[in-house]
Amino acid sequence: MAEYGNFEANVGPMKRAAIDCWMADQGFYPAWGNDGSYCKWHWAPYQYFRPAVDGSGGRESAGYGDVITCAAEFDRIRARIDGIASTWLDLPDGSLCDAPQQDANATAAILGTRNRPRATRRLLRGAGKAKADHASRWLA
Repeated sequence: MAEYGNFEANVGPMKRAAIDCWMADQGFYPAWGNDGSYCKWHWAPYQYFRPAVDGSGGRESAGYGDVITCAAEFDRIRARIDGIASTWLDLPDGSLCDAPQQDANATAAILGTRNRPRATRRLLRGAGKAKADHASRWLA
């Protein structure tokens, strides 16, 4: 499974996968023995170039002099993936929370061991053993 730290590296393959799905809806699949193009029924000569693994390129007809292209559709798919992915690329990594978390842990340790309120001590003394054990785990 991909990790958040590798998210940016996965955007290109997501674009390629989305384009593969769109091409499959059009009846074109990666060619047998030629992963770089799409064709009808995996072998028919009417082909389009497939995007690279990073999601770039592709979209043009692979021959026969025609000017049929999938450029607009491929670019639309790439832009849609970029729009979705950009919201995840700008998320904070959590490193700004390290110092406040350490301060909170240190404060909790001090308050939990030295200055336990009198009511808490009474609760622990007056409760049964099971309740006292449970309470001490959470209040210590």
